[in-house]
Amino acid sequence: MRLFAQKYPDEICGLILLDSTPEEIFEKLPTEYIKKTNSEAKMLRIASYLAPFGLTRIMKMPIGRTNLTPEEQKISNQLGYLTKSYETAYREIASIRKSMKQVKETMNLPYSFPVYIVCRDTFYQNGLGREKEEEVQCAWAELQQDLMKLSDESLYVIAKDSRHFIQLDRPDLVMNLAKELLETIKEKKS
Repeated sequence: MRLFAQKYPDEICGLILLDSTPEEIFEKLPTEYIKKTNSEAKMLRIASYLAPFGLTRIMKMPIGRTNLTPEEQKISNQLGYLTKSYETAYREIASIRKSMKQVKETMNLPYSFPVYIVCRDTFYQNGLGREKEEEVQCAWAELQQDLMKLSDESLYVIAKDSRHFIQLDRPDLVMNLAKELLETIKEKKS
């Protein structure tokens, strides 16, 4: 999204970033987190090879969310066992460094439109330990606040009771922010 906004600023009138991955992620987050992310990428790649044979289903390894209602979890699991789910997740993680480099190379700030930065308030990374999890959460929140530099019209919002997928945890907040942004844009044009 940011790369598109930087390349085609005349095509954008506002931007809402939901727990957006900042370009400095690899420099600012603890190495343990980066190592865990790299390890997860390798596991996703292996899983994408196993999924067509049903092995991820047998091993009960769906891609997806937890802490959903039983009905939502069933749907999430059905989608999470699809081969394309693993492939998509792997490609996203594998291409993140390239994407960050592209964003840095095309940096043209500040944007001439409003940018809403929405940050999760809960970080969960199983296996890092409480101290590292808190360190990652603090660094992530700081990186999110740094995104305020994107526009003179930035707004920083913490999504209470939300993890990384804010649109799933707090659709009410996302819809309200979208409405607010549209009103702001409308007022700006009149």
